[in-house]
Amino acid sequence: MEGENIRANPPVLMNEREVARFIGICPRSVRNFSARGFLPVIRLGRRRLFRRDAVLAALKSLESAARS
Repeated sequence: MEGENIRANPPVLMNEREVARFIGICPRSVRNFSARGFLPVIRLGRRRLFRRDAVLAALKSLESAARS
């Protein structure tokens, strides 16, 4: 139920687990994509946060690259 709420109304800043629920992948994939630079990450101490608009922009960029 919590995952459905994140997909319907995602927060502006999300942690890895929330991003994973939001786009439907596992948290490890979110970590891997951010380490490779595919998903921009904001580091605050030990916390890794992702801006919703940056995640959506990264997905659109990956989608357009896949179509080319």
